[in-house]
Amino acid sequence: MRSSSPSTSNIDPKFYIDWPIIIPKWPVDYLMDPVHYEKIADALMQFRGKLPKDGTLSDKKSEFTVDQLKIYIDGLLKNIDVYADLDDRGWIR
Repeated sequence: MRSSSPSTSNIDPKFYIDWPIIIPKWPVDYLMDPVHYEKIADALMQFRGKLPKDGTLSDKKSEFTVDQLKIYIDGLLKNIDVYADLDDRGWIR
């Protein structure tokens, strides 16, 4: 007779089961400090600065694509700032 509960013998020990969802156990290595946020933001700003300017692009499609990429990077930088602020306040553990 089969049991209705799932078998946990084939589950990676880095996970635990809260049936029916498998939730990862986050090691301490995943915790970030302000230096990590600063490095990520700096790399994104450097990448954004290397994107081609509008006058050097050949058509409207490429201009639109570069503009969209800049908008996405700006949004990501804002989200990183919010996340870093929440982390500083101790809201993220």
